[in-house]
Amino acid sequence: MVIHAYGPLQVRDDPAWIRQQMSALTAQQEKNLPLPWQVEDAPHDFTEQLIQQIVGIEIPITRWQGKWKVSQNRPRLNRDSVLTHLEQCHQPDSEAMAEQVRTRLEGSKNGSSQ
Repeated sequence: MVIHAYGPLQVRDDPAWIRQQMSALTAQQEKNLPLPWQVEDAPHDFTEQLIQQIVGIEIPITRWQGKWKVSQNRPRLNRDSVLTHLEQCHQPDSEAMAEQVRTRLEGSKNGSSQ
């Protein structure tokens, strides 16, 4: 599954904006860890130096385009192998993807184009 986002690219060099993005991304990536790290945990001089070296990019989205490619056009043996592997991973994303593969395969068996 893929989604392409379209919009005008904007370069952001505002240190406050970059700091906010760093903090938000760090919080998102660390939220499920037993001891989540925060940008403020790093030495102030270090983060200030990083912020000066980062070029921020923002894309206000004007259009989306999505496409489903979840093995529905592959031979049965390949599809079964994909499902087996996804089910053995025991990860939330893998289980969700296995469900999408199953749903799309059932749809293609019934003649719908997905």
